[in-house]
Amino acid sequence: SGNAGLLVLGVEARSVAEKSGVQRGDVIEEIGGNPVGTIEELERAVAAMEPGKPVIFTVRKKEGTRLLVLKKK
Repeated sequence: SGNAGLLVLGVEARSVAEKSGVQRGDVIEEIGGNPVGTIEELERAVAAMEPGKPVIFTVRKKEGTRLLVLKKK
């Protein structure tokens, strides 16, 4: 993974991301196994998520890389 990914600058309160553990300062590296390096790739990946179907986000945090499961409402 290296330095690829998108830095999270903020998380909407009570959002799916916040409830799943995504925090300001995290780096989203992959969504559903696909690397994300631009905001367009992130938006495309989120748009492709099926409501209610879990998707694994690979997120780099200060304490190490974590796999977080998010479901789009």
